[in-house]
Amino acid sequence: MSRSATTRRDEDPLFEADDERAVYTVARQLSHAGRLDQEAYDAAHRFLGDAGMVELVSLCGYYTLVSFLLNAFAVPLPPDATPMWAGS
Repeated sequence: MSRSATTRRDEDPLFEADDERAVYTVARQLSHAGRLDQEAYDAAHRFLGDAGMVELVSLCGYYTLVSFLLNAFAVPLPPDATPMWAGS
């Protein structure tokens, strides 16, 4: 099963690498709750350090900003693009 299929069903994907799981957990918690629990922070910080954590949280925030802008102004997909999800 693809990662996109599991995330559409609101299931966490399976990761082989701990660093990938930690980054996913940070992004998921930030996008759902707007904050991180200590366990998620500590797990990601072990791999990324201080600068990496700032970069990851900034990247998540930037992605959210771009998403809000595209959705608020109903920016369409390019003519040759296919929506990933039905109803997109």
